[in-house]
Amino acid sequence: MPVYRADLHIHTDGPFEDDGRICRGLDPLDAGSLIASSNLDVVAITNHGQTKPDAFFPVKNAVAAHDSFRRPNRERLIFLGVEMQLVIEEGRFNVGYVFEKPYHHGNWPEFPAKGAPISELEQYKKEYPGVAILNHPHSRGYDSEIIHTAIQHPLIDGVEIMNASQVMDSDPRRLKNAWEDLTLEAAIKGQKSPIGGSGLHDASGHLIGNVYTTFTALHPVVIFHAIRNCTTQALCADPIRDRLSLPHDY
Repeated sequence: MPVYRADLHIHTDGPFEDDGRICRGLDPLDAGSLIASSNLDVVAITNHGQTKPDAFFPVKNAVAAHDSFRRPNRERLIFLGVEMQLVIEEGRFNVGYVFEKPYHHGNWPEFPAKGAPISELEQYKKEYPGVAILNHPHSRGYDSEIIHTAIQHPLIDGVEIMNASQVMDSDPRRLKNAWEDLTLEAAIKGQKSPIGGSGLHDASGHLIGNVYTTFTALHPVVIFHAIRNCTTQALCADPIRDRLSLPHDY
């Protein structure tokens, strides 16, 4: 059975605030080119607060044009997503949401307000089916009790335990956060899906495909089932392994 690779954390707009820093996402056409030349099978565009059509469709169209000639026998899926900022108990966390259904200009989804309580996700999932992923849980410096409360919340489907842009950042605090995220792998085993993503911004496009989520299925659309059933793995390539001093079979 095929093994697929996914990156569910890519930004294609900006500027936006990310953990106290002003960042900008990849140009949509550049993102499309990078995705097309990668070994990823599933990608989600998850811009902060909302994802606009002009930050999504150019990516999808560029990848489709490439794949029709160079990858005709292996379908690649580009999903719409968003990175929300939600309140979970005492903390404010970034939650990546990947929409299961396709959306078009005429039926674009609404997006939750910044700082909304996570309880709003219950109705949101009914209106817009999808999966919710707790992104880079340690990035705001909360203590372990607050973080573990967040990762165990029933509306969270997966936890991003590896984020390429954090691992390769020159700021040692972000590398420390990345290490702490990786330690959550044992705590979520069998309860939440471990997720690996790039968290790509404009300065980290070269990292695409270096951190990813794998799952085994007959078709890549099964990723939603895999995340809900905790059958994914978060894996990485040599630059990330070397930075974290991980064994080469990780």
